[in-house]
Amino acid sequence: MTKIDYIGQLLIGGENNLRQNTIITIDTINRNFQRLQENVSGKNGYRDEILKQETLAIIKLAYINIMATINEMYGENMPETYEGFDKSQIKQSVVEADKRLKQEIITEEKQNAETRRTNNEYRKLHVSPRLPIQEVRRKYGQYLKLAIATLDEQIRKGEYNLGKNRTEGKILREKARAFELLSDPEYKMKLDELLLFNFSPNQEKLYMPKYFTEITYIPKKTQTVIDKQTGEQIQKLNSMKFGDILAGDQSEITAIHVGDLGFGRFRKPNGNVTYRDAEKVKMYIILKHYADQELAAKRKERALDPNSGTRWDLQTDSEIFLVTGNLHENLLRRQEIDREFIRYTQEVLLSTTNLDEAIQYNGGYIGEVGLTQDKENYVVTHDREALCVSREFENAGKIADYRVGLETKAIKYKLDQGIVEIYDRNGETGNIEKQVISKAKDKNLLNSNSGER
Repeated sequence: MTKIDYIGQLLIGGENNLRQNTIITIDTINRNFQRLQENVSGKNGYRDEILKQETLAIIKLAYINIMATINEMYGENMPETYEGFDKSQIKQSVVEADKRLKQEIITEEKQNAETRRTNNEYRKLHVSPRLPIQEVRRKYGQYLKLAIATLDEQIRKGEYNLGKNRTEGKILREKARAFELLSDPEYKMKLDELLLFNFSPNQEKLYMPKYFTEITYIPKKTQTVIDKQTGEQIQKLNSMKFGDILAGDQSEITAIHVGDLGFGRFRKPNGNVTYRDAEKVKMYIILKHYADQELAAKRKERALDPNSGTRWDLQTDSEIFLVTGNLHENLLRRQEIDREFIRYTQEVLLSTTNLDEAIQYNGGYIGEVGLTQDKENYVVTHDREALCVSREFENAGKIADYRVGLETKAIKYKLDQGIVEIYDRNGETGNIEKQVISKAKDKNLLNSNSGER
């Protein structure tokens, strides 16, 4: 929506004399009104039809508000169209009413932030949820034309009613704000994803500090496969692809299983643990390539920020998410698997919103797809141990101060001792090198040694 002060523009007087700058006539207001409309819709006006219609509606609303305020103030003593009168009080009254209306809309928007699944921009525009933006634009354009026709009829008849105009103004501004938000591809993507959710992606309440004695991470080994095009042998990790932009999907997703997180509980005097689960949850690199170029540009800018929870792969022009969970690859690869299971995995479990929320709140843990209690629908479920393991791996990364590449190394984080052990193979010697980093000693390297694993 335009930010121009059309109330002030309509009340610009025709006198250059400073002593006369508070005096105006209705004829001057009418001339200003015609000039502003010509500036917007004339030969050199706005090219975008939505912006043009939206701005014209705002100008007409401002004009009606001014005329209604004049009528209310003067009543039967209404000045002649050529007769000068003081505009100061009129301007103050109209401007303050406009500010109150804008603040009311902002307050309601904040209050409705928690109920976006039911009280969202689609509802305000009276269009179907998750409608393509081109169709939203068409519907919004239809509303603007009807709104302008109604305002023109009021002006033609001289029906300047403050209460009625305030209601129409609020509706217009709410719809304009809704269209503005839906025109942001990232906002629309996240709202569209949220409308598919039947769970809460933020599961930080499940986290229990010191739930384990230690956690372990083992990276997966690459497998030798034959390239179908070249016939060459290449080394790669197991991966799965979801979506096809050429087929109309909004994104293409590649999920690569890079390692497994496990845990141990109850330290013995000899240093061993009583119970161990080495493969509690899987670690994945998720590559997401977006069809919408404006959306891709926004996500790229965000990912390139040093404080971002994601990275950007310049080679594939994709966003990189490092997350944990269980995709149930064995089920997804079955020919007879329910297509809805695949769709739910792609559009919900691997949605950008779920990935973002998992990184922000759950240590990267996205959960896994299961069935609701009535077994009628799919839902994302979260396991406490898997989430706690993921959060502790995140903590280990902070202690080690590794921002990139920790998923390629074997890790043991001894929570009861505040020590992170990092094992990595030396590329020249082939030996396994061990680093021990202590949380208690401000991340100082305690020792480094080499040896065969």
